[in-house]
Amino acid sequence: MSNKKIMITGGHLTPALAVMSVLGETWQVIYVGRKHALEGDVAISQEYRIMHERNIPFRNITAGRIQRKFTTRTLWSLLKIPVGFLQGLYFVWRDKPDVVLSFGGYVALPVVVAARIFGVPVVTHEQTITPGLASRIIATFAQKVCIGFPGENKMPQGEKYVITGNPLRNELTKTSKPLNITTAKPLLFITGGNLGSHSINMIIEKMLPDLLKHYTVLHQTGNAVEFRDFERLSHLKQKLPSDLAKRYNLFAYIDAQFMSWVFTHTHIIIGRSGANTVTELIFFQIPSLLIPLPWSGSGEQSSQAQYLSSHNAAVCIEQKNANSEAIKSALAKIEASYRQIQKNLRKLADTLPQNPAIKIRDVIESVA
Repeated sequence: MSNKKIMITGGHLTPALAVMSVLGETWQVIYVGRKHALEGDVAISQEYRIMHERNIPFRNITAGRIQRKFTTRTLWSLLKIPVGFLQGLYFVWRDKPDVVLSFGGYVALPVVVAARIFGVPVVTHEQTITPGLASRIIATFAQKVCIGFPGENKMPQGEKYVITGNPLRNELTKTSKPLNITTAKPLLFITGGNLGSHSINMIIEKMLPDLLKHYTVLHQTGNAVEFRDFERLSHLKQKLPSDLAKRYNLFAYIDAQFMSWVFTHTHIIIGRSGANTVTELIFFQIPSLLIPLPWSGSGEQSSQAQYLSSHNAAVCIEQKNANSEAIKSALAKIEASYRQIQKNLRKLADTLPQNPAIKIRDVIESVA
């Protein structure tokens, strides 16, 4: 029987799901997040879909942020900032949580500030090596800050900071359902994370036939309606020779129940360098070609890519330099050093804290 309420919010869904899996029946979860995946897009977010499937109360927040470059949506985003703070106050007042758990970012900031106003304790988990502005502000309001990368995180140190590590999704530590795909050639997994990456998708589109000569390709495109990458690449697949088309496996989103199988069968990953991705690469010891998101907060993805590349555990390309030739060259470099890269990833795995989700749960219990 639930007798305590926890309000979970923030920009990182994967660790939130991991912590939810270990909270137990004594906690009732309320999730505050975005109903739509991208600002200005109508595609439903994975957080909304998953919470709806699990019958977890979901509060849709209209949070705005200060954008790094002026676009047609900049003014609208700025106007949403006060709306988000009013919504945060209302959600905390109405639901009366015993604790707020933040996973950083501009979505979490209004809720954290509201929690502080109402005297609700806040725990925040910082996955990244270099926290963004919103996450640094959140840390000043929090009673406890859980740190993902020991010795690498650029947060201040002190009693409120607890090294927990970055939790993996519960599904990743279990045997999962296999995807119904052929693996006649080494599996190249291309992903931009839950939301996909339009920039990476455009590059892959230009070099797809060449990649398929050497690899079975598993491509998670994301489902942004604005770009329609999945639809466009589906049409491209239909035009491929039949032998190549069989090796091109296209998904808008790959459900968590398949991801353990995907990671254990993947030869190389091409993707971004978010904190969750980097943690998963280390855990499964998968060599990767990383293309950091150039406009991520405070260059957090570049820091995480540099973390792996400095240990010779990944190859990185800046997005401005990413093209077909650069990717082919990087893949050749990975293949030439494949075993050494795996060995370096194993060394990094030995440095990461054990049972991060349970450690975060214990921190929550200590302040509630």
